[in-house]
Amino acid sequence: MANKEKRNMKKARYMLAVIITVAVFMLGILTGINIENNRYKRMEKLAKEQETEFNSLQLQYIFLEQLGENESCAVILGILENNLRTLDPILKKIESYETNGNINDEDYINLKRQYTIANLRYWILAKKSQKICKTDLVNILYFYTTDCESCKDQGFILSYLKSNFGDQLLVFPIDANLDEPNVRILKTMYNISSVSSYPILIIEEKKFEKFMSKKEILKQICPLYKKQWELCEGFE
Repeated sequence: MANKEKRNMKKARYMLAVIITVAVFMLGILTGINIENNRYKRMEKLAKEQETEFNSLQLQYIFLEQLGENESCAVILGILENNLRTLDPILKKIESYETNGNINDEDYINLKRQYTIANLRYWILAKKSQKICKTDLVNILYFYTTDCESCKDQGFILSYLKSNFGDQLLVFPIDANLDEPNVRILKTMYNISSVSSYPILIIEEKKFEKFMSKKEILKQICPLYKKQWELCEGFE
């Protein structure tokens, strides 16, 4: 009789362990689904916000196309400033999702394509402001790939220089592997092929197909400025 009770207790404990295991497993699944749903909702909200921003930027460029070279620079500079305010936070969101988020590939690539297109419009606008308004800017196109070992260090250097020169140094990061026609056009323009090594910097139309140190970049950009920068002492 005692043995039977022991067997029943053992069986009950076994069944309890199974029930607890299944409950924990189901809780994990439900928690995962809830987290994924929350991420999807955040991504969907972000996509809608960015669609509005990108549509706004597109309309600004349509307004800009109506201007002649004799028009006031105030409009051009106003659009340039607004683009800067719009695109910087978008890039930070994309970087945040790359680092922390499990994003649907299609949604992520679409967001990145939209950002790249808007960024290239901004680049064209900056070049136009240099020509018409004689703005004291330096533009850098920065081509990188996600599997490039030195690209992260190159990005850190560019971010450091950007923090010192502010809005007078414009850096346009371009994912060279992004499936986007405008990226392919740019790569053709600057003779970047499948055998090219990264990072690649285009500093005011001058191409550098290598990793560039802070000193090497300063040597290139400092002579281009009208303003005298403390960081440029010895490089002008």
